[in-house]
Amino acid sequence: MSDIENLENIHKSFSEDKNTLSVLELKKKYLNKDSELFVIIGSIPTLSSEEKKVIGQRSNQIKNEISQAIKELEEGGITHTKVNDDFD
Repeated sequence: MSDIENLENIHKSFSEDKNTLSVLELKKKYLNKDSELFVIIGSIPTLSSEEKKVIGQRSNQIKNEISQAIKELEEGGITHTKVNDDFD
């Protein structure tokens, strides 16, 4: 799978996970230095000039979107969005 496909999968996964994972879990999965996103970002220097441009722009866009969404969740006081099935 190419880096661009991996980036799109990360973006799609985040869109799904933001409704079920806590803010802390989202940060760990998507903004941690060992996350898939940051592994791709770390590999940018090894890419060709054209790939650097495409992958760099898209990875930064996704990183910024994820960071903004997490910030909005934090500011809204939503630190955990899982539904409690035990609630009556």
